[in-house]
Amino acid sequence: MYFEIVLFTYLEYFIWKLFVLSYSFLFGNVMNDAPLLNMPEVVMNKILELSDVRSILNFRKVCHSLRSYIDNIPPNTNCISISITVVTKKILVNCDFSDKKDTVITYYQDKKGCVVEYESNQKSFKNEDFIDIFANDLKTILHFQKDPLQRFSLSFKYEIHKNQVDDTSEIQQKLKEMLESRKSQLPVEKFVMNAFKGDQIMSILPSLNPKFLKEIWILDPTFWGDKLNSLDISEVAELNQWKSAKNIFIRRSVEPTAIPLFGHTKTAFLTFETITMDDVETMETTFLHSSTLKRLRFKYTRFTREQRLFDILGASFERPDGSEKNWYIRITKSEDILHVMYIPRIQNIAFSRIELTDVPVGAVIQG
Repeated sequence: MYFEIVLFTYLEYFIWKLFVLSYSFLFGNVMNDAPLLNMPEVVMNKILELSDVRSILNFRKVCHSLRSYIDNIPPNTNCISISITVVTKKILVNCDFSDKKDTVITYYQDKKGCVVEYESNQKSFKNEDFIDIFANDLKTILHFQKDPLQRFSLSFKYEIHKNQVDDTSEIQQKLKEMLESRKSQLPVEKFVMNAFKGDQIMSILPSLNPKFLKEIWILDPTFWGDKLNSLDISEVAELNQWKSAKNIFIRRSVEPTAIPLFGHTKTAFLTFETITMDDVETMETTFLHSSTLKRLRFKYTRFTREQRLFDILGASFERPDGSEKNWYIRITKSEDILHVMYIPRIQNIAFSRIELTDVPVGAVIQG
């Protein structure tokens, strides 16, 4: 009981002292408080455990000794996901936690240097680059992360014209250098990124630990895909991270020649500009020859000679509302059924492996 009272008193006092130090730091009046570091280790660790990530980043900037202490015994931030959004001349970092309030930190450049905003607080770093400050803070946050992140995402919010696309290169490079400087690859279960080009994906994906990576999502940075060339994923598909992912979703247009690159997955979604019936047949072949695929779906903008689909597959089983057409085909040397679903309203075709009992009453099973 006595120990608990003493510990509580220490915590009250030193949390207040750390608050004062952080406040002083934010407003440019850092005080000399060496006795702060003489507190019992158990108290210091408890303070860090109760602090949010932004407070810990501020504590590190108070003095060299405090920074060394925190870095040598890093607290677990218990972060679930980290989302990085890059806007023109601004970077937002959103950290979600399992046991603390979510945190949004904004970095941008002004005439004097870098400005960091967190809730109602604002700190200026004279003659500092906002990308450097962002990269250093992110490196610290990731250093404190002891469990695999459920999600790590990077989003470029740019209009689609050349100058703004080029603006992302410095941030790409900083992120790449920061991740490569780690002692080990970053454990992430789901990686999400919108990308203009394959090299943007290559700046991040190789630094993620393939043992933990389950899903890869590549999104369209312009939402509609206007004026974007097809995304080349040939180099990305050579990575162990790609080969180990069981679920891959590509919302950027790729060439139909990329279809076989998804044969190792369990679930895949692809996007094409133009497809032919030959591409649909390649999709079916890839699906049937895969020992892992359960669902392979793709979206297209144009379907050349669409009528051939009906000529080859014959009469379909339709939903009462007519929103989709379905075919059911026996899979050779298997008790499973190949379900082909065509949804013209949203320009989607999907291949699924289902059980015989899942075939609706009245549907014809081919083969």
